[in-house]
Amino acid sequence: FSDICDFWVQESEKLGILEVNQWGKTGLVSMQAAFERNTILRYVAGNTANSFALVENFNFAFSNCINLKSIPANFFEGCFEASTFGSTFAGCSSITEIPSKLFNDCNSATQFSSVFSNCLSLSTIPEDIFSNCTNINDISNGFNKCLSLTALPEALFSHCPNLKYNGCIFEDCYNLSTVPVSIFDNNRNLTDINRAFSSCSSLKGESPY
Repeated sequence: FSDICDFWVQESEKLGILEVNQWGKTGLVSMQAAFERNTILRYVAGNTANSFALVENFNFAFSNCINLKSIPANFFEGCFEASTFGSTFAGCSSITEIPSKLFNDCNSATQFSSVFSNCLSLSTIPEDIFSNCTNINDISNGFNKCLSLTALPEALFSHCPNLKYNGCIFEDCYNLSTVPVSIFDNNRNLTDINRAFSSCSSLKGESPY
């Protein structure tokens, strides 16, 4: 019973955090669901002390933090052990942009499913966000329901030769009007493209397939 009480106290404290002003050396090996559904979180500090050097799992770390407005450019610096980013920022509806080379140190990462899904205000994706993620194989649902996206960078997946799954990746991006015809040219191992652009009713031009 005491363990259950401790869990709910920790959960309550987590959901009441407004800002994280400093991380320090956390020693954490997992950030899974660390701030999930914290609807009042509005700011997190950058990574200045290799704070997440041992972290392997960032799944749901900030999912549904609807008042988080920005991601520090160096947040994943030194995260050489990180392997999974499933739904890390899913539902962060106030984020408007992603820092360039955000995952540059995450070469071990393979899984990015739903990483930015339902980010309603996200208007652009940097071309080099996955430029060093050569081991990525799953980004299904990665940007679905990003309603403010209007265009995609041509080289977004150029450095991801092992990519296999991108089903529903841009599903329900209603305002997406332009997709480079060569966006998947270097992804010859794709096996699942189901509903990748489903309900993208504003799309014009030649299909990338």
